[in-house]
Amino acid sequence: MKSDFGHPRVIVTETRDWPEQAALHFLTTARDAVAHRGAFHVVVPGGSTPRQAFAHVVAHAGANDPCWERTHLYFGDERLVAPDHPDSNFRMIREALLDQAPIPAEQVHRIPGELEAEEAARRYAGVVGSFLRSDVPQGNVFDLVILGLGPDGHVASLIPGGQLDFVAEGLVGVGSAPMSPAQVRRVTLTPTTLRSCRELVLWVRGGEKAGAVQGALRGGMPTMVPEVVPPDGRVTWILDRAAAAALG
Repeated sequence: MKSDFGHPRVIVTETRDWPEQAALHFLTTARDAVAHRGAFHVVVPGGSTPRQAFAHVVAHAGANDPCWERTHLYFGDERLVAPDHPDSNFRMIREALLDQAPIPAEQVHRIPGELEAEEAARRYAGVVGSFLRSDVPQGNVFDLVILGLGPDGHVASLIPGGQLDFVAEGLVGVGSAPMSPAQVRRVTLTPTTLRSCRELVLWVRGGEKAGAVQGALRGGMPTMVPEVVPPDGRVTWILDRAAAAALG
């Protein structure tokens, strides 16, 4: 199946309904992956937008859903902070999802943001590489990569026109902070890694991101989205009406 970036699926909801729509898509994808392939490998985002979505995931699935024991969690990016730091993406995911969903600890693959940047990138490249380069007939890809989109067009910690300071194995890099209150360096999956998926979904809310959404879907403002589109997968956008306002 060729990528459908030219004809992505775009779901637009009222702002109050956005977390519910994102959560239902997540759970449907997880259960389908477990049913067809025996496991669900997902890359999750940081930031404030996903917190409510994951709260709704937990509310729908509960603690006893059998998909949790087959879920493998990876992170799209992480700030260079300790895992209990208020700015840690891992901490947000732990509070919003992991404290309620019994995903086995050994299947939660966090980026070690407390380490020196290049060492953190090297270690995470080993984790990601051991999955993507597994010795299976057709190779492995993530079942789902979830990304946000910043007002400046960034995804994960990849900035349009920006350069990573260091890249380990082509899979994980280190760069400066994109538009964010937390101005610390980041470890991020590279475009090569992010597009290694069956489905890319972009979770975007807020009118301040309408220009970036328009740029990604209609052209104009440069964004990182074209760099992370899977060559053989689906692209889905889940937008609230404010984020979709410039689409017409």
